[in-house]
Amino acid sequence: MDLAYATVLGLVVVVSAWCGYQNELWSSALTFELKQANTAHREFTTAELKERQSTLMDIVAFTGYLDAVSNHDQKLSDYYNNSFRPEMRVAFDAWIKTDPFNNVTAKSTPFDMPEYQLSSDSEKLDNLLQLVDEKSQNADKMSATASNYVFFTSMYASVSFLAEFLLLKKCR
Repeated sequence: MDLAYATVLGLVVVVSAWCGYQNELWSSALTFELKQANTAHREFTTAELKERQSTLMDIVAFTGYLDAVSNHDQKLSDYYNNSFRPEMRVAFDAWIKTDPFNNVTAKSTPFDMPEYQLSSDSEKLDNLLQLVDEKSQNADKMSATASNYVFFTSMYASVSFLAEFLLLKKCR
């Protein structure tokens, strides 16, 4: 009977150690997965911020152009007209061709024109956002797996305690 208790205790110790090792492995993998998710999210945020900054630059230049035109300042309107980014230039030229100052059916700004396309790669942004989501979901699964190993370690420790308790009780 003592051999059976020793065998059970030995197995419990080995399985507990293995569970602790697996918990550490999954926790380490979780750290790297979260790092990748954070990196992808940072890249997404940076790209999106650059896109918004570009739009803001276009708005500022266009507003300056409109202000100069309304004040009949040809030199300043030419300055703003020449300062448009290439993406804005295409939309602005298409907008001007619609004679927006005289044509009531023309779009109110170049931003409403189909030609106004930002240079950012929306597919790249979508891919980065998808990667963030994928890595976050993987991290959640890894966290659950690591937690399961902690649970099993606790269970095996309880078995070890009970086996030792029963062995001591039997010896009395």
